[in-house]
Amino acid sequence: MHRYFVSEVHENENYTAGVVNKHVEEWLMSWGYKPLRYPFIKRNNGWVKVIRMIQTVYWSITLPKDTIVIFHFPVVPRVYQWLLKLLYRKGIYTVALVHDIEGLRFEDEYTLKKEKFLLSFFKHVIVHNAAMRNYLKSDIPKSTMSELWLFDYKTAGTYFKPRVLTPSITLVANLNKASYVSLLPDWAASYPNLQIYIYGALPQNHEVKKTYNVHFLGAVEPEQLPEAIEGSFGIVWDGDSITDCTNSLGNYLQFNTPHKLSMYLSAGMPVIVWRKSAMAEWVQQKEVGMAVTSWTEAVETIKMLNENTYRKWQSNAQEIGNKLRSGYFLKSILSEIENQKDRN
Repeated sequence: MHRYFVSEVHENENYTAGVVNKHVEEWLMSWGYKPLRYPFIKRNNGWVKVIRMIQTVYWSITLPKDTIVIFHFPVVPRVYQWLLKLLYRKGIYTVALVHDIEGLRFEDEYTLKKEKFLLSFFKHVIVHNAAMRNYLKSDIPKSTMSELWLFDYKTAGTYFKPRVLTPSITLVANLNKASYVSLLPDWAASYPNLQIYIYGALPQNHEVKKTYNVHFLGAVEPEQLPEAIEGSFGIVWDGDSITDCTNSLGNYLQFNTPHKLSMYLSAGMPVIVWRKSAMAEWVQQKEVGMAVTSWTEAVETIKMLNENTYRKWQSNAQEIGNKLRSGYFLKSILSEIENQKDRN
C-alpha cells in the first residue's frame, strides 16, 4: 500500500497553514506517509500556477490505485480540489481530515453547500466527534466516517506545572473574536477569590481594564504553551456572553472539537466546557472536567469541588495528555483505515 498526504505546510517560507496542520504533517511523515507538495504561490505567479497544474495531472496519472491520499479539509485551493476529483475518479482511496466546516462555523450556507459537495469525493472522512458525524452523514452517505475526538498536540518539552485545586480558570483565545472576554473584569469583581488567566495577543489599541484577579498574559507559542500555562482549569468557551455560548462561533461548539481542548489536556489540566457542546458528554465520561451552562456555574462548582475529585480529573487529563503528545488519536484512526482498506 502506498501512503501520501497533500501538504499545506511550506518549507522555507514565512507561512504555515496552522499549528494543527504542521503537527499532523510531522506525524504523518514519521509514520511513513510521503508529502505531495505544491510550490507556494507568492502573489499572482503564472509560472507557479502552470507547475501546479502539471503536478496535478502527473500525480493523477502516476499514483497507483493501491494508494491512500490524505487531504486537510477544508480543501480551499482550486488546484487541490482538481487533484481530489481526479484521484477519486481513478479509484484512489481519498481521506479527508476535517479541521473545520467553515460554512457551519460561520453560518454561511453557500460555503457549507460547497464543502458538503467536496466531502462527497472522499472515500473516508475523519470528523471531530459524534455530533459532527450525525450532522454530515445524510450529505455524504457513500463515505465511511470515523470520529477523531481529539486533535493530537505536540509540545516543545516534557515538563509541566503540577496542577492543584485553586479557584482559578485559564482561557486561551483569539481575543479578536472572543468578545465575551471584555465582560470578564467586571464579572470577576464579584468573586474576589477567583483568578482568571488569559492567553492570547490583545487586539491593536485594545485597552485592558486593570483588575487584581484578571491577568492578561499575552501570546505564547503553541508548542510552549502547555509548559507555561497557569491555573487549575482550562475553559473552552465562545460567543459574546458569559452566561451562554452565543452567535455562530458559540453555536459551532455543538459540532466541533476545539484544538484548545487538546492543549489544556496536553498540559494535564482539567477542563471546563459548555454543557451543550459536542464534547460535554465526552469530558464527563472520561472524568477530565466539568460541563456547565455559564461561567458563574463554573465558579460555583469549583467552590464545592473536593480535592479527591480534582486529583482524579487531573490524573485522567495527564494520561490523555501523554497520548496527545504521541499522536495516539490520529494514529489509531489511520491504522483502522489502513486495515479496512486491506480487507477490501
